[in-house]
Amino acid sequence: MSDPKLTARQQRVAIQLVERSALNDFPNPDRVGCPGTDFLRTLAFDRQSIHIGDTRINHLGECSPCFQEFVEFRRKAKSQMITRRLAVGSIAATILAGVGVAWHPKWKGPDDFPQDREELVELDLSSESTNRGAEASHSTAPTVKELPRKRLVLRVTLPFGSPSGDYEVKVLHADGRPIGIATSGHAKIEDGKTLLEVKTDMRSLVPDRYQIGIRRVPFDWLPVLVQVK
Repeated sequence: MSDPKLTARQQRVAIQLVERSALNDFPNPDRVGCPGTDFLRTLAFDRQSIHIGDTRINHLGECSPCFQEFVEFRRKAKSQMITRRLAVGSIAATILAGVGVAWHPKWKGPDDFPQDREELVELDLSSESTNRGAEASHSTAPTVKELPRKRLVLRVTLPFGSPSGDYEVKVLHADGRPIGIATSGHAKIEDGKTLLEVKTDMRSLVPDRYQIGIRRVPFDWLPVLVQVK
């Protein structure tokens, strides 16, 4: 019957036991047959430069002072490797932050991210009446410029005389049916104009005609007919 194989954990435990033994169980106060500090340093820092069959490696398992010296060199080698990796990572991150976008073959500039950018759209409703409610017909609703299917910042100049305060904004079908896109904002009066700025997301819509409903809570809605492209 063949011997059972050691598990990974058992192998680690066995290696730890061997290392503990090599560290303490083989005193050599006179350092007889020791390969020297240069060899131990090279073994720790540049293992590949020493052939696996070098008989001086066997000495470490028979001399606790040499093994202790090697372990200390190995600890320093690992510490330097971690420091170098962190330094290289920091430099790489700095370079990528500065010019990484330019290096990417598919990244040419801000216009390559149309779905992620917020686009500013200004709606001037200053000449509209504040008394029209949501029941207004399509023929009387003002037609404003086309709106892109993007994340938008709507900067609305409300009808003349509109008070400041909290306003609701909804996107509706052209016939007034709700879609589920709604937002709100606080309007301020600046230089005699009532200005409202809100953010909304039109990316889920299909190209068609819609209404944007605007009202000061809890008053009537002002419907604005728009074309989403």
